[in-house]
Amino acid sequence: MLSKEYSGSTLPADRIISIDLLRGIAVLGILLMNIQSFAMISAAYVNPTSAGDFSGIEKITWILNNLLAREKFINIFSLLFGAGVLLLYQRKKIQGANPFKVQIIRNFWLLGLGLVHAYLIWYGDILVFYSVCGVFVYFFRKLNVRSLIIMGSIFFLVPVLISIIEYQNSLKWTSEEYANALQYWLPDNAFIEKEFAAVKGGYFDLIKYRFYQLRYIHTILFGKLFFWRISALMLIGMGLHKADVFSAKRSKPFYLKLVFIGIPLGLLLTSVGIWQNFHHDWEIRYSMFLGYSYNYFGSIASSMGYIGLVMLIAQSKRFRIFKKVMTSAGRMALTNYILMSIIGGTVFYGIGMGLYGEISRFIQEL
Repeated sequence: MLSKEYSGSTLPADRIISIDLLRGIAVLGILLMNIQSFAMISAAYVNPTSAGDFSGIEKITWILNNLLAREKFINIFSLLFGAGVLLLYQRKKIQGANPFKVQIIRNFWLLGLGLVHAYLIWYGDILVFYSVCGVFVYFFRKLNVRSLIIMGSIFFLVPVLISIIEYQNSLKWTSEEYANALQYWLPDNAFIEKEFAAVKGGYFDLIKYRFYQLRYIHTILFGKLFFWRISALMLIGMGLHKADVFSAKRSKPFYLKLVFIGIPLGLLLTSVGIWQNFHHDWEIRYSMFLGYSYNYFGSIASSMGYIGLVMLIAQSKRFRIFKKVMTSAGRMALTNYILMSIIGGTVFYGIGMGLYGEISRFIQEL
């Protein structure tokens, strides 16, 4: 029998099929957004108006992607990583091993893999952040469901508060500070040509350019955003795991509530954010620091709705082929994640087919 600490979840020595299913959908879902980082200039990921044509089908594609995918699947991936911290702890405790030692070793290797992935393959790597945040949240593993979700919610708010402060500071930017910021938000032709030359050139040119980007991502951006957001999601994921949400053991009405509250609420918040950004004409100060916050909150609502939907599918006797394929993808999530980066680099970078900047958003998603 399991202790109440784990709320009756399946023994971690066994695969929890619903988690594999959810992880498989999440790892494939994040490709809908990640492909933009391979195919388009860096600024296009945060400011869609920075990458040429943004009308017609291109605009519709971006809107649908933001409504349905942006941050939704990576949220689920992060929530499940938090659940994985508990599953590993539980498994090693039952086996009589030292759970903390195993966790440290596991995350050390994950950090190494993440650094190789980030600096040698794709700068959008998430594994480095997971390795650090995974060790941090481990120390909160014994908190109850309520405490984990409350703490995670508080952590989740920190990046928004930081952005509000940064917005206020941006109102005092000098003309030089504004021009420097604008180069990353709406780069001029010279800046874009520099990025094209690095990405479509030789491999060492690409590594050098990505190293320049990663210095900021792994230091300042990690401290302002990723540490808080990822740790928050992992803590909430630990709470959801203890509440048996991921094991598909909750009632059908429970999961239906997640679907019919989470998805509409997420769509509403994200839609308001999209409208606000267009209303403000994608002005750098507003959209960079405030406009994103609608989807920041909307994405977690949508993610919970998606989780409810997947758990209903897991409970169902239908969709057998779909469940088999997605479960297999979930069991090899790390391999699939790295493989997607290798394929993306091969297709879009100069060391491969060199299609960087040549494929429209609509074609990317086909």
